[in-house]
Amino acid sequence: MHRRAFTLIEMLVTSVLAAAVMISVLGVTASIRRPPPVAGDENLTGGLAALLEHDLVHARHIMPTADGMRLIGYGCLDPLTARPEHRLTEVVYRIVNEADGASWLVRDQVIHDDRTGPIRSSALVYRGAIKLNADYDRVPPQGIDTEIPDPWFDPVPDRVGIQVLTGSEDEPTTVFDRLIRIR
Repeated sequence: MHRRAFTLIEMLVTSVLAAAVMISVLGVTASIRRPPPVAGDENLTGGLAALLEHDLVHARHIMPTADGMRLIGYGCLDPLTARPEHRLTEVVYRIVNEADGASWLVRDQVIHDDRTGPIRSSALVYRGAIKLNADYDRVPPQGIDTEIPDPWFDPVPDRVGIQVLTGSEDEPTTVFDRLIRIR
């Protein structure tokens, strides 16, 4: 008997194998991540707002610093994939001045619940920022002696006003001014 075509079984096996290969290729390409884009003026409002909102919503403690803010909570972003993870994390937003006069808003992250020890990572968030202002009302916690200045008992506010300034100290320009709802 002379065979001219494939049998139905051969076609089904080939289709299943091709589908398996395609699924594995798509899985590998989906896991490959490009480096996070540096926020510029065109995507500052969306990208920075989403990043700040993610960190603030997952924060359990918010402490202002001289040039930014410090958040402690569960706003971890995986250092390799930038996917959110529910892990104990300290996030610090700060301004870094370079030798050439340029300045950056930087997001430092320390993951504290890893078995091997703290995992540190940093990301450049916005070029040209000279100050990050975080404004919120501190509400005294109920049932706790408010005379003790302990940041661990500082409750998270309902809203935080975030302002990013660029330019110079003499003539600052507001490039980002948003009230972010946390609860």
